[in-house]
Amino acid sequence: ASARAAADSGAQVLSAPTIVYGLSLLDREGTLGSPLEDVRVRQAINYALDRENIATALLGDYGFATEQTVVPAEAGYVEALDGRYAYDPDMAKELLAEAGYEDGFSLPVVASTSATAATLSQVLVEQLAAVGITIELDSRPSADYFEGMTGGTFPAAVIGYGSQPMPMEYDGLFGPNAIFNPLKSQSDTIDALMGEALVAPEAEATGLYEQILTELVEQAWFA
Repeated sequence: ASARAAADSGAQVLSAPTIVYGLSLLDREGTLGSPLEDVRVRQAINYALDRENIATALLGDYGFATEQTVVPAEAGYVEALDGRYAYDPDMAKELLAEAGYEDGFSLPVVASTSATAATLSQVLVEQLAAVGITIELDSRPSADYFEGMTGGTFPAAVIGYGSQPMPMEYDGLFGPNAIFNPLKSQSDTIDALMGEALVAPEAEATGLYEQILTELVEQAWFA
C-alpha cells in the first residue's frame, strides 16, 4: 500500500523478493501423531492453496506464487518446479481420500499476529476448510509465536522466512538441527546432497542445490 501511494505521487519504487510466506508442515515424520506424516496429505495441502490469488491479494505487484524456499535469483531455484502444485482442490480431496482422510481432519497451527502473517493465516484457514481440513489456529504476538513455532508442540506453523543461500537455509530452516525444524525431520537424500554441495565447485554445487529444492518440493515439506 505504501509503495502504491509513493508511485502515485511520482516516486520511483524499487523492489526485490526477499521473504517466502507459507505453511511449514513440521510434523513430517509423524512425531506428534498428525496426518502430516503422509506425503499425500502434505501434497494435498499444497494443491488446496490458490497461490496466485493469495500472492496478488496480499502483495499485489510485489509478490508472486511459488512452491520453493528460495527466490529465482538464488542458486538452487528450479524454474521447472513453478506451478508444481497448481491450484486443484479436487486433486487435494483425492489425495486426502487415498491417505484415508476422506472426511478430513483437524490440524493445530501456530501463527504470528503480524499483519501479513495474520491475513495469510485467515486465507489458509478458509482454503483448507474447502477440502475438509480444519485449521485450529493459535495466533500469538512475535515472542510467543517464536516460542510456539520452535517448541516442537505444533505440527504446522505459518512462517515468513527470508530467502538465503541453500547452506544457510539448511542450517536454519530445514536441516535436522535447524531451529525452524523443531521436530528434527530428516532426509538422507537432502543430507547427502548438502554434504556433496558444501565441498563441490560452484557450478556443481548449484546442480546439487537444485536437487535439494526438488526433494523439498516433491516431498512437500512446505506449502
